[in-house]
Amino acid sequence: MVQVYLFACPSPGFHDFAAYLQANIPGLSYRNAPIEFPDFGDPVPLMPISPYVGPYPHTGFDIAPAGFERMLDVEWHRGRYYLSGAQGT
Repeated sequence: MVQVYLFACPSPGFHDFAAYLQANIPGLSYRNAPIEFPDFGDPVPLMPISPYVGPYPHTGFDIAPAGFERMLDVEWHRGRYYLSGAQGT
């Protein structure tokens, strides 16, 4: 059986494409963002905007960069944070 794991995946298509993937290929999609500010953090999974949609609901986690990098949304997109978050779920 094939299962898809997505890390910070942008929205790849329209609703019909997302519905096809959900019905035919099980998967998980991860997004790293602060729990208290869910629209902040990694911006990639939020792009492009509607009418594009992600194929799977995001599983969110909050693995923050250190120091001042915490304030820069692009810093939340680093692979090591996703690996750490995925291992913790």
